[in-house]
Amino acid sequence: MNNVDIKTLNNLMDNLFVNKDEYNKDSHLINKELPSFIINLWDKVKENLKLNPTEIAAFDAIITNDIKSSFNFGAEDLSVKNYLKKVKIEEFGI
Repeated sequence: MNNVDIKTLNNLMDNLFVNKDEYNKDSHLINKELPSFIINLWDKVKENLKLNPTEIAAFDAIITNDIKSSFNFGAEDLSVKNYLKKVKIEEFGI
């Protein structure tokens, strides 16, 4: 995907899954006081995930600008299963 090999992408996904419980506590900004300087949270997301340079490249390949621009950091919990019910999977090029 976006010139990143499958092994690197899979390693990133495995790392994110293993640490999902730790990351989940900070995944929503509802009822949290946000500093005025936060305009684009994606750099902070990558920093908090503690990704190495290879994982950062994989993250950037997976999380495209389209995804970033449509992502709502304040969204309530939504399972992947429920998310996929609302989207047309064929639009992902799969």
